[in-house]
Amino acid sequence: MSALKELQSRVLRFAREYREVAAAIDGPSLVRYSGAIALAAPAILKTRLLAPADDRMATTLVKVRDGGHTYRIPGKHFGLIREIYCRRVYNYVDGFEIRPGDQVVDLGANVGAFSVRAAVAGAKVLAIEAQDGFADEFWELMRENGVTERVTLVNGLVGASVGKLADPAALREASHLRHVPKEVALEALLDEHGFDRVDLLKLDIEGSEFDVIAHADAWLGKVQKIVMEVHAHFGDSRALARRLEDAGFRVTRVDPAGKPVGPSFTGDSFMFCRR
Repeated sequence: MSALKELQSRVLRFAREYREVAAAIDGPSLVRYSGAIALAAPAILKTRLLAPADDRMATTLVKVRDGGHTYRIPGKHFGLIREIYCRRVYNYVDGFEIRPGDQVVDLGANVGAFSVRAAVAGAKVLAIEAQDGFADEFWELMRENGVTERVTLVNGLVGASVGKLADPAALREASHLRHVPKEVALEALLDEHGFDRVDLLKLDIEGSEFDVIAHADAWLGKVQKIVMEVHAHFGDSRALARRLEDAGFRVTRVDPAGKPVGPSFTGDSFMFCRR
């Protein structure tokens, strides 16, 4: 690709990302974000990412619109806003909307950007996160949106034998780890917190999804829909899809940009599964 075509492609991508942001956030926040892009332009061009502009939103409280609901999210999480509410990566495939009364499990909850989305939509949420240092920001986000009573947060590591956090060195160096998490079984957590069914299971657990799904016989029958990020470095995504298909799910796979991929695709992907 020539330098000119590469520049044109980059500009078109930035324009698309900006339109996604403009469609999702409130007017005052969009004005501030536009200014942040202008101020961060040199860094954006150098990194080829909008992350430098995201960082300049840290002191802003952003109102986000999604699925007929409004969310109040601190701008320090603007990268997650763009991923979950603007790009809508967990809705690349239709039919995975969250409804009032749903029971949702957020496995790999991070600061709670997906958990709060589910709770505001009316779901009961069980959030599980290995890094206990996220807890303060998690509950800040729940309080800001008035949904603390709908959410339970558990600190624990599910799928401990596979994935990034299966490496003790990587675990110790994790960005928000205060204490080494206990290993927990999803089946036991579902029973403990009264989840007789799971309407939607979301996974973003840095490769541990391969271990979780491989040992899911005891609880997989409770689950109606799954959406997960698949980190292909840690396992065979084709075998993972077959495992879920054998369990009765219809599986759709897309690449990180949301484009459908074929059964032979082996890279990182999002997997959408429904009965």
